[in-house]
Amino acid sequence: MKSNKGVTLASLLVYIAVLLAVIVIISRITTMFNKNLENVSFDNEAATAFSNFNSVMLTETKKKDNHVTQTGNVLPNSGGYSFVQGNSPDGCTACEFSTRNMISYVDGTVFYNKVKVCSNVDSFNMVYTRPEDNDGKATISVIMTMGDKQYDQVYTFR
Repeated sequence: MKSNKGVTLASLLVYIAVLLAVIVIISRITTMFNKNLENVSFDNEAATAFSNFNSVMLTETKKKDNHVTQTGNVLPNSGGYSFVQGNSPDGCTACEFSTRNMISYVDGTVFYNKVKVCSNVDSFNMVYTRPEDNDGKATISVIMTMGDKQYDQVYTFR
């Protein structure tokens, strides 16, 4: 009797099918892992951006005798951007402090004076409450949205 040593066509097809199934499983796991890493990366980026903004706001609100001198919105015009003064109950996108520093939101980016504090901001709103309207304490309420993350923070002046 003859001994069949070697690879038959049927066994070769089985080997190829098993190898293909293993490659598909590994690629699906790798794709899922990479998508999760992208989500974590954006969440970290948004948290870092808000942390930078929070640091700036805390610096301004905790300075001795600092207060908001004017609020309003930064709007585009023919020469770039202009500050339009006004405090609406619905909020504003810019405010100037007595230290002459300014926080402003322009085209998805929050600036502290002319320095970019955070970008990729979908919405930004500040509401200033005067000390006379809030038991002697001036506050700024900020609502900022980046992606699916929304940050709400109230800053109280010294």
